[in-house]
Amino acid sequence: MTGRRNGFTLIELMVVVLILGILVAIALPKFSSTRNKARLASIKSDIHNIQVSQEAHYSVWNQYGNLNQLKNRTKLVLSDDNTATITGNAKTFTATVQNAAITSGPSKCTYIYGGTNKNNGVLTCN
Repeated sequence: MTGRRNGFTLIELMVVVLILGILVAIALPKFSSTRNKARLASIKSDIHNIQVSQEAHYSVWNQYGNLNQLKNRTKLVLSDDNTATITGNAKTFTATVQNAAITSGPSKCTYIYGGTNKNNGVLTCN
């Protein structure tokens, strides 16, 4: 007479745990990569917002502003975890935005406008 089996054997449970472990090992690096790409996109978005704020600042004060001037006069707000360095004068401005939380790939982008720099008007990320 065979008895009715209730529950799972230890081997069956171990196989399920092994499969779940493999799935997590595959998904975790992909998630990290996606998170870094999103953070880089926030850097590029902040650079664009700085460009718009600089043009608004220039139209009123006839010069490009620094970070504090843009925050006070044009209400520039950066994305979370992003930091910026901005310099400006009557004819040029340079903006650098970085995110220290990015673990791999580019974590800083720079935009230079005006002047004779070879990267004038080009967004460079590294």
